[in-house]
Amino acid sequence: MKFTNGYWMIRDGVSALYAREAYELGIGEDGESLNILAPTTVIRGRYDTLNLPTFDIDVTSPAEGVIRVRAGHWQGATDYPGFPLNADEPGGRGYVHATAEGNGDGEVGEKKFYDPRSWGRKAEDSMSARVVEACRQLGSAGKALK
Repeated sequence: MKFTNGYWMIRDGVSALYAREAYELGIGEDGESLNILAPTTVIRGRYDTLNLPTFDIDVTSPAEGVIRVRAGHWQGATDYPGFPLNADEPGGRGYVHATAEGNGDGEVGEKKFYDPRSWGRKAEDSMSARVVEACRQLGSAGKALK
């Protein structure tokens, strides 16, 4: 498949999808790898997670000074190509140490802070108080329109 980077052109009938954000982060069982779930659009709410292509990105270090990035959209039934590979064994690498913070569920910060219902109510209350104050200052408080 050809992409638009460099001198490559996109084939007719093919559209490229790109990762838009790191939605979930996780540390591998060996403690030496990082797994990233990256959707093809920015997730604003739970409704954005339905019918959405995602990339599963694994970041590891097979040797000191080397970073390996494996990205996949659909990773079939096997983790190997059907023939033996010269794969390294996990563990025993003193130069790699990964730690995880948070719960890795893709949520950032305090939900109440981002929820428009909470700050919308505050804005509405503040605006109504300001209108009442303006009516008092103009001398129209308690008077009806004719």
